[in-house]
Amino acid sequence: MKLYELPAAFEWLAEKLDDLDGELTPDLENELAALEYELAHKVTGICCLVQRFMRQAEAAKAEADRLHALSRVRANAAARLKEYLQLHLESMGLRKYETDLFRVRIRVNSRPTIRWTNDLDALPVAFRRVSVALDGEAAYQAWKETGLPSGFEVALGSHLRIQ
Repeated sequence: MKLYELPAAFEWLAEKLDDLDGELTPDLENELAALEYELAHKVTGICCLVQRFMRQAEAAKAEADRLHALSRVRANAAARLKEYLQLHLESMGLRKYETDLFRVRIRVNSRPTIRWTNDLDALPVAFRRVSVALDGEAAYQAWKETGLPSGFEVALGSHLRIQ
């Protein structure tokens, strides 16, 4: 029996019990025990699968984090080596160099690097970038204390906890 079929089976048993004026016959008792066993078996099986997938997801995330850190380390090493090579070629007055495998060129960037060196409050308005986002924590506190103004939608969900 499928998990989604169990509520209908329990309902059928409840109707049978009503038809028998609430008397729990040995046959109904056996069917109820079988349904309870089936439910326990299905719930246990699904919880085992949930736990397995959660552990696999944790392992995959740990591996992804490890690979991300390794990628960062290697990209930083490559950047430092490029800076090192550029610094020393420039110090020798070389803008290009060739080996059997590589041609190295020092080029001028197509765009300059532009930075604002003063206090950000003094930054001219034409050069500001402003982003607006919901402060969820402030909205939650307001919802708990006084409620929210119109335009907000509050939905209380539910979740399954497996212990």
